[in-house]
Amino acid sequence: MKVYTIFKSPQLLTKANSIIQNFTSIEKYEQIVDILAVENNESTIFIKELSEDEAINKEYIADLISKSKKRVILVSPVPLSSEFQVHYIPREFKIVEFASKFSEFTQSYDETFYAIGQELLLANEKYPCDIYLKLGPKKYVRFANKEDTVDVLTLEKYLKSGVAHFYIMKNDFENYGDELFRQDLINLKNFDNKIEGLSKKHRMIQNIINDFGVSKFVLDQIEGSLEAFEDKVKTMSTKSLMEMFEKSKGSFIYDHSFLTVFFCGLICENLDWYDDTVREKLVMAAMFHDLAIDNPNLALSEDLKVNDLLLLDSKSSIEISNHTKKIAYLLQQNPDIPSDVVNICLNHHEGYEEGYPKGVPFTSLSQLERVFILAHALALGLYRIAFRLEKFDGIIDDIKRKYNCGNFAGILDNIASRLKEVNSTLQK
Repeated sequence: MKVYTIFKSPQLLTKANSIIQNFTSIEKYEQIVDILAVENNESTIFIKELSEDEAINKEYIADLISKSKKRVILVSPVPLSSEFQVHYIPREFKIVEFASKFSEFTQSYDETFYAIGQELLLANEKYPCDIYLKLGPKKYVRFANKEDTVDVLTLEKYLKSGVAHFYIMKNDFENYGDELFRQDLINLKNFDNKIEGLSKKHRMIQNIINDFGVSKFVLDQIEGSLEAFEDKVKTMSTKSLMEMFEKSKGSFIYDHSFLTVFFCGLICENLDWYDDTVREKLVMAAMFHDLAIDNPNLALSEDLKVNDLLLLDSKSSIEISNHTKKIAYLLQQNPDIPSDVVNICLNHHEGYEEGYPKGVPFTSLSQLERVFILAHALALGLYRIAFRLEKFDGIIDDIKRKYNCGNFAGILDNIASRLKEVNSTLQK
């Protein structure tokens, strides 16, 4: 499938392209100046932005539809006449709206294969199932066999050549999805240089964040706050905090903390009291909150209920149960740490009857603590669904059942809607 766009607005072009590129059946798309400038066949789709004068000119629109052989989507500043509705989409379109209209024209849903990003393959030393390359519509070739060793250099070669996705059989995705989307996003054993592996992992987390449709401005704010945090840690009087933070890099503790920062920002976009000071406190809390867990592999179990923690072996149960009090104590020894940060770290597993250390109700916590608890739950939830965004609604439902969210319930619903818009552009 080839897609040609005719946009005057750079913003609309960028928005449309961000959706189009997620449709794995698209072999080519580019911006052109006129429909007649390119070959037009059954595998061609046009997307054109109309001016107000063009939008009210029925003869002009009828001519466009004829020239495109009825395979054109018209982005219009005003509603089009009823006879053109099948081609119409408003200029201020929502992502899900555009994706739905685009799907009608492409009919690109593939029942057999599931597209995955290249970097997801780096989570394993060996491929958990057969991996395929796409040669064309309905044409796939096996790239690697199950249990073959992951070859980073070969993957990088394909990345540089423009291969955006690999494919696995849908049955394999259901059976091996959790291995492809492991809690350790990248297996550092695949890299001779640990710094290179950490850099690759950081880029992968950024790609996950980009899937939420977050603006570059917000992402730059988060990155800036994280850089400022790292500088601050180096100057703290409690040197053990710096050592614990450095140790966390490359582990699940660091990765889910980074995602927690992002979700804090996503939630706070809806709050009028969000400012630089609030963001800095949330960043500090996110990067500190689990540093007292010595074994990073235990961190995914930290949100268990008190009774469930008792089912773990004694050492693990004690380590998880005490980590909030332990990190809060360490933070209190440093006068540079705001009390809000200490309280967030102490209470980030509170908010429901079986929370710990005290089982404090959600409504009795501060606004900052509530934001953090929800953001933390969203981050852990992503890991629990193996980053399969089509299952994100389940995370939201679980969180709303667990906590008395109050006004935050609407914010969570907005996040779910935002994810649906993005997820609608991905192959299910």
